[in-house]
Amino acid sequence: MKLYELADELQILAEQLIESGGELTCDLEAALNGYTEAFELKARNIALLCKNIDAEADIAEHEASRLASIVRARRNSVQRLKDYLKVSLEKAALTRLDDPLVKIWIQRNGRPSIAWVRPVEVLPERYRKVVPITPDLDRAYKDLNDGLALPEGFKIELGSHLRIR
Repeated sequence: MKLYELADELQILAEQLIESGGELTCDLEAALNGYTEAFELKARNIALLCKNIDAEADIAEHEASRLASIVRARRNSVQRLKDYLKVSLEKAALTRLDDPLVKIWIQRNGRPSIAWVRPVEVLPERYRKVVPITPDLDRAYKDLNDGLALPEGFKIELGSHLRIR
């Protein structure tokens, strides 16, 4: 039987126990014990499977992090080497090198870089970018823990979660 089927059967047995006025017959007790043991076994196996999959996910996450570090290091190396090569070409007053294996050239960017270098207070309105306002839920949680009442509009729910050790 599947876990949900066992849970359904246990619920039916609980209802039969209530209907019998709490009298636990031998048949009812045997059925209750059998379904309870089967339920506990399936629940334990599912919990162990969860732990196993979680451990595999931790290993994969660690490996992904390790590989991401390698990617970052290699990309940074490429960028440093390209910067070095560009500076060297510019010092030698060269804009192009043709080799049978590789072609190297300095190309102008298609778009200029633009930066604002004065205080933001004097930035003309036309060039201001407004970031949408979002609620600071971390601040609301801190205020709630400090005993402050949150203003109307906040919804507070205390959920539950399954723990497996």
